[in-house]
Amino acid sequence: GGMLAAWSRLKYPHLSVGALAASAPVDVFPGEHKAKAFFNATFFVYDKYGGPSGSLCASRLSSGLASIKAMSKDEKGLAELGEKLRTCEPMRTKEDAERLEAYCKGAIATLAMVDYPYA
Repeated sequence: GGMLAAWSRLKYPHLSVGALAASAPVDVFPGEHKAKAFFNATFFVYDKYGGPSGSLCASRLSSGLASIKAMSKDEKGLAELGEKLRTCEPMRTKEDAERLEAYCKGAIATLAMVDYPYA
């Protein structure tokens, strides 16, 4: 709903004056310069609404993402990431690590936005 409404408004602004969507997760796209604010808000959700261990959960998620960045700086770290996470193909390039980080961030953000009961 939300992504479709947003894309429709961007693609055909002359055809509508607004869009409505309930429970509308919206992604962050490259070049928008909004990613930092978006993920600050995402981690705030884990911190505030994550139950008794919410701040610990937010801190661990943030630390995990930082570990991906740190380990992906050299071939040894990339290989170790691939082994620890049991990736289908060995991790060899910076792009592999960036893709992994994007997938992780996507999962973290989606769980915060759609309020799954096990989040």
